[in-house]
Amino acid sequence: MVIELVKIMHRIVYLLCLGHLVVDLNNGALPVLLSVLQEAFRLSYTAVGSAVLIANLSSSIIQPVFGLLSDRFSFRWLIPVGAIAASGGLALAGLAPSYAVVLVGVFLSGLGIAAFHPEGSRVTFHASGARKGAAAAIFSIGGNIGFGLGPMLAAALIAWQGRGGMVGLLVPAAIMGGALWLAMPAMQRATAADEASFKKAATTDGRSGGNWPAMALLTALVTLRSWTHFGVMTFLPLYYKNHLQLGTDSGATLLTVFLLSGAVGTLVGGPLADKWGRRNLMILSFSLVMPALLALPYVSGVWSLLATAVAGFMIVATFSVSVVFAQELLPRNVGLASGLVMGFAIGMGGVGTVLLGYVADHLGLLRALNVVGLLPLLMLGMTLCLPRRPEGSQTRGQTALAS
Repeated sequence: MVIELVKIMHRIVYLLCLGHLVVDLNNGALPVLLSVLQEAFRLSYTAVGSAVLIANLSSSIIQPVFGLLSDRFSFRWLIPVGAIAASGGLALAGLAPSYAVVLVGVFLSGLGIAAFHPEGSRVTFHASGARKGAAAAIFSIGGNIGFGLGPMLAAALIAWQGRGGMVGLLVPAAIMGGALWLAMPAMQRATAADEASFKKAATTDGRSGGNWPAMALLTALVTLRSWTHFGVMTFLPLYYKNHLQLGTDSGATLLTVFLLSGAVGTLVGGPLADKWGRRNLMILSFSLVMPALLALPYVSGVWSLLATAVAGFMIVATFSVSVVFAQELLPRNVGLASGLVMGFAIGMGGVGTVLLGYVADHLGLLRALNVVGLLPLLMLGMTLCLPRRPEGSQTRGQTALAS
């Protein structure tokens, strides 16, 4: 019975990883589509920025709302429906006869993305037994791969049939949505024991409402991490191109190293957190990433590649870890916790980019990157204020697995 349950859990986690890949294809495809739509409708940069803002609001900031619904009603059907809606909205944007319809399509796509993530993360959490960090890493890497493949797929579809070729996104979405729909009974079986264990323990140990102060602190911490992540992605290539006069290729190379190292960090961070503890891994990561970030504007050659790789690895290594930490802080509101740290806090990364842009405009790109390099010091201090581990969280996971 235990072996069979473990097999079900593994199938579910990997299936949700693939679903995450298909959903986040749309995140990566949107910028490519907007570049075509700008020409087709003669859109201003403000109009393009408005479309990005709507996508961000509907796909990220609104995620906690879907998380609340997921916790209250266990809407597992949001997983397949969200996957199909995410691609359907972008297909509509590609076929749109007007800018207004483009905005509707972008909004619907964002809603699909927002619907999928909290429920998908919640099922992954409860279907993984004691290895919640490793499962979260597997789930997260699907999104990383999808985000990376999205631009290439969008470019291929547009080269094939123009912007109407975005309808091709519905093919993998329909296949994935069907597979996820058929897997819903298995999701129920794989998550039932762990859900019941967490809710019972949360009630009996007096934490039925969860550790909300720690959750607020963790949400703020993840927001700062998003500022750091988006700050490097946005301003490091500009620094190499405009300040160091090294051309676009140098910045693009560093950005590729940063993103690929982050993907490796996602896979490594989750299992290590299961072994060492979530808080301990976060302390280590933020301690090591600060020297690398501070060195980035001042090193060159192989040293710049090394500093970028360390920065990407350490920043993103905490991603899946912070998701599981949040879920354990709110054991009766796992969906809401997922929405807060995967949606709201990461979505707020755009705010940090605007603030860093203000610094760059008035004090220069170097100062903006210096600020990015110092943000881990704040994150380290905030991590030290987090509880070492939600009491009994590991035990509950192991109990659920054994049952």
